[in-house]
Amino acid sequence: MEETNKIPLLRAMGQIFETSEESKLNESLWAELSDELALTAGYFGVETIQAFLIAHIFVLNYNQSSATIQRITRHLNCNPMRVLEYSSELEDLVKRGIVVRSAGRRRENSSLSKDELFLSPKVEQAVLENNSMPEPDTPRVDCFVTLLERIVDMEDALSDGEISASIFNEGLNTLLKNNDHFSVIQQMKRCKIENLDAYVFFKLSWEVLNGFQSLEVESAIRDVLKKRAGKRVKYLQDFLKEANVLQTLGWVSLKQSRFLNEAEIELADAGRKVLVDMGLHLEQKHEKNKKFLDPKSVPAKELYFNKREAEELGMLQSMLMEKNFKKLQSRMKKKNLPQGLTALFFGYPGTGKTESVFQMARKSGREIYKVDISQTKSMWFGESEKVIKRVFTDYRAYASQCKRMPILLFNEADAIISKRKDSASSNVAQTENAIQNIILDELENFEGIFMATTNLMSNMDKAFDRRFLFKVEFDKPGTAVKARIWENKLPVLSAGECAALAGEFDFTGGQIDNIVRKCETHDVLHGTAASMDTIAKYCRSENLQQTALTAIGFKNSAQKTKQEKEEITCKKP
Repeated sequence: MEETNKIPLLRAMGQIFETSEESKLNESLWAELSDELALTAGYFGVETIQAFLIAHIFVLNYNQSSATIQRITRHLNCNPMRVLEYSSELEDLVKRGIVVRSAGRRRENSSLSKDELFLSPKVEQAVLENNSMPEPDTPRVDCFVTLLERIVDMEDALSDGEISASIFNEGLNTLLKNNDHFSVIQQMKRCKIENLDAYVFFKLSWEVLNGFQSLEVESAIRDVLKKRAGKRVKYLQDFLKEANVLQTLGWVSLKQSRFLNEAEIELADAGRKVLVDMGLHLEQKHEKNKKFLDPKSVPAKELYFNKREAEELGMLQSMLMEKNFKKLQSRMKKKNLPQGLTALFFGYPGTGKTESVFQMARKSGREIYKVDISQTKSMWFGESEKVIKRVFTDYRAYASQCKRMPILLFNEADAIISKRKDSASSNVAQTENAIQNIILDELENFEGIFMATTNLMSNMDKAFDRRFLFKVEFDKPGTAVKARIWENKLPVLSAGECAALAGEFDFTGGQIDNIVRKCETHDVLHGTAASMDTIAKYCRSENLQQTALTAIGFKNSAQKTKQEKEEITCKKP
């Protein structure tokens, strides 16, 4: 970078300041300072009188004095009107971004002579670091990202102590006023969004563009409201109460937080739309992707079901294929019906409900957002409801970025689909009812793919009945199906041995998996495969409710009826 002669420039500005003291701006001053003014004007690319003003502003600031028109007038010991004659030249410096003006503590309608004047941090830094005059930042920009960058640069300067909070606020106000050609600023004006809220939204937008998903509010406003602790606390409390205008508009949402100073916000659906409308491409970064399971990471697994379940699951699998799903959505939209696909899997534990969802996702190439309902419960009153709302917000935001609609899976959803309780009985009942109401409302016009699994069906709230398009009951596998599972899991067994185990033990697929794991453990420890007697022993210990079992034989191996054979259905990967 081209450099200027630092010492002469600083010396020139110092000489201008010293010589002009008590000068009353007499005519001989300009001739006496002609060399210094020429050097200064040449560096900054300004007129002579503007170089004169810049020198005074720079020296007063460097001496930690307020650079105001009033202060400069006292230094010159002249009629204030003489200095005010150059107000247009000063205004030009402000417009060009060389000088920043702040109202400071000036009250409305009071004298402009008390406005504080500063060199822009960028210009001042160039002078002090012996660099050439940088291209000044003009208040109006054509690129929205550049506007965000300007705001963040000012915030950095504020945090580093290079500018005061008043200068920051004045600079922000100038940027917003001069860039109302952006639709987002026009919306802010219509909604009467104050500058502080605008700054918080733009700061959050910048964080999202740089790969972060949330913004700690207290950290963002700490320096802006450094000397106004009361307003800072109230501002944070409004967010916790969901009373901030950005929340009311649906631009941001509050993340779960335990303490006031830990409050974090993230972009909500409406806020994302605002930024997308500005031409920004909001990719989901790594933090968000962690919630979604890539279908390619799901290992292929054969699942065996009774005939009825296999047919129902086959139809649902077909509907999840992209061509069929888009066709379904288009048809539902034309008939003004909910466009989402919702399914409830219910029945015995270990019958393959959750694994069926994973295999469907793998085959259809859809990502999964798995929500374990037990983990959404919070010890903090009112937080569980916010967590559930955020689940749907995150899902919609992510789905809008995906080529294929992902699956939202509520696993072990017993608590949220059960009959609603008397809310007066306890706070827990009140919270659970509130969560149910949120989910019912979300599912009413759901446009994605929602699946839930539960072991309990008899206690389901009737309001959920019509919210699920598909309801698939998972029974325990029949004898023939169990035999096929044994054959698949333990191929060392003969067909007769598999039939004997299937006939003697009323196991689900999940229980058979447990036996297989025990057999693998036996093989590791003893170096030999588990014998039939050992497997039978493992089966007895697995089924604690069975107390009297006959000896395992092979007499039942021929008892597979034609009807049982017809029940065997293998869902291959």
